[in-house]
Amino acid sequence: MKRVFGFTFAVFVMGCIAILFLFHRTDKQGALMRTDVEHWTNITTPNVQTNYLVASGIGRLMGRVDYRASKEISGQVIHWKNQTYLYNAMDRDRFRQNSQSYVDGSWRDSENGQRLLQFNGKSQERFVRADFSKFHDNDVAELAVTFKSKLTYDEIKQLMPENVVVTWLWSGIATGNAEYVGVPIGKEKPAGDYQYYLKSYDRFKSQMSWPKPAPNLASAKFPGVVITGNIANLKALETSDKVDKVSLGLVMSSSEG
Repeated sequence: MKRVFGFTFAVFVMGCIAILFLFHRTDKQGALMRTDVEHWTNITTPNVQTNYLVASGIGRLMGRVDYRASKEISGQVIHWKNQTYLYNAMDRDRFRQNSQSYVDGSWRDSENGQRLLQFNGKSQERFVRADFSKFHDNDVAELAVTFKSKLTYDEIKQLMPENVVVTWLWSGIATGNAEYVGVPIGKEKPAGDYQYYLKSYDRFKSQMSWPKPAPNLASAKFPGVVITGNIANLKALETSDKVDKVSLGLVMSSSEG
């Protein structure tokens, strides 16, 4: 009887330890998933500001990370998309890539139907150049600009027309899915933003198709940039001798307030 009790007790203890181990593993995977989502989405989605990112458990041995993104154009915030990533005690779900479709003469995000920014250099069947004729000069928009040769951040700022905001610096392409990789630039500490980008790059460097970037913003050079502003200011870049091609993303009509 004692042997049976001892065996039962040992199994019970081992079961408790196993459950606690799985709980610990789940918590760890959830933390890693949340960090991965934050870093990956910030450096692969031009001109997006994350406004909601939270991990929540489903039961106790698995969970999900909900990602909500928005874009800001000249002070106007536009909801961009929702994405959900799953994790469990042993693994994390792969990142869901943005699906694309070619609709009405432009590349569109298949989830939200919005026009996608493009840089010249991404392997696609078509590169859609910006067509400013469809919009008014006081409409506000985001624009992807590909340079003829790489420029430093200071050179990019000097090139920009008045009242245009630099929001994202294109630095390369991720392998496999050909997603753009770049630096989300804020209004206050661009050098710090670049250090965040380096940490993100190191986290996923096996997925990046370009060499490791420069160690600091001052010495880094970029083949393109995302900017926001009025159409009148944005289209002035078309005539610059430093610009190769430009591509429009979201456009907000001035009549919509």
